[in-house]
Amino acid sequence: METKYVRVPFEVELAKRIQNKECEGRIVTREGIHVRVVCWDKIDDDSPIVALLKYREKEVVETFMIDGRWHCEGDEESNLDLLLEIPEYMTFKDGDVIAFGDKYTFIGIFKSSWAYNESHSDYVVLSHEDRLMFDGDAWTYNNARFATESEKQKLIDALKSSKDQRAKKYVKRFFPNHSNSSKIGKDCKFNPFDKVLVRDSIRETWVADIFSNYRKDPDYSYTTLGGSTWKCCIPYNEQTAHLLGTTKSPD
Repeated sequence: METKYVRVPFEVELAKRIQNKECEGRIVTREGIHVRVVCWDKIDDDSPIVALLKYREKEVVETFMIDGRWHCEGDEESNLDLLLEIPEYMTFKDGDVIAFGDKYTFIGIFKSSWAYNESHSDYVVLSHEDRLMFDGDAWTYNNARFATESEKQKLIDALKSSKDQRAKKYVKRFFPNHSNSSKIGKDCKFNPFDKVLVRDSIRETWVADIFSNYRKDPDYSYTTLGGSTWKCCIPYNEQTAHLLGTTKSPD
């Protein structure tokens, strides 16, 4: 998968890093012409940046203001104004839900710690095996992008199903609209012979069963009639009946 690039306003320090190949990116004009800067400090009150613009087989010399504008006459935009094209991952902000990986897709909550390099850290990551990994770092940017709504929902479901206190904290912090919207696991109180919906993973479908008793196992806390144990358990009632046989979130 090719790296997805996005356009952002010109910023001289970032442009220098791109020019020196210290980070990914391209310097272009507003109409998409690639730019090669040859001087950042030309002695000039208005236009200290000297650059070469490639037109077919020739390069043309142009000068620019320190903010990337081609001229300083008013606020009117020009097709020759400079912009930056950078990988989408360089626009991630603290708390963004991202997806990354090659063969398998991982979903995480981005922690603002990138420095124009090829690794990042996350508050929490959901692996392709539906395992939550908290406060990790040094993840690579392989195919990193913003998560889709369905991927984001998978992460929310996994956090709400987890008994780790960090999961509850992150749902409240990053997904406040979901923090109290459903009652999964320890938020519910069951009695023997209650009708319930159960499953082990957010990828599995909800199945109907009858609650038997609680277990001390922190992962498989719920036992249903017949001795089966489960990670997730919610009441079966008029509000949840539509979930039976689906992988939908209780929300």
